[in-house]
Amino acid sequence: MTDSAHLRAFESLRNVKVRDFRPAVKLKEAVLLKTGAFRRGQFHDEECERHARFFVRLIEDVLGGIYGDLTLRAFTHACSALDYLMNPNDELEDHGPRGLEDDAKRLRDTFENFRGEFEAYREWLRQREAEAAGI
Repeated sequence: MTDSAHLRAFESLRNVKVRDFRPAVKLKEAVLLKTGAFRRGQFHDEECERHARFFVRLIEDVLGGIYGDLTLRAFTHACSALDYLMNPNDELEDHGPRGLEDDAKRLRDTFENFRGEFEAYREWLRQREAEAAGI
């Protein structure tokens, strides 16, 4: 992905209102565009992708009214971590030698700071999927 495509994806989020995120389509599209630049075998890229996909799903479920057992702080920090990932003008140039190291750190720190809540959501997802599968 070129820097300009990433910048367009990030800029497209500037005017999106929360009501527009109800289906979270624009957020998911922007994050998926960014994850297209991740390189397999690069730890920070893989870590970013794993956390980014988790946070997008969490945000979808919260905004969709499917999951509500999350504090406002955990929710806003997950949103902020994704914003940092999407921002091409963050601490380190994403396409530079250390690439997504700072993005991975931000996502990881956010997950660690709210680990209990995020793990509770992950367990809720497991139970929901098991119920859907009839297990």
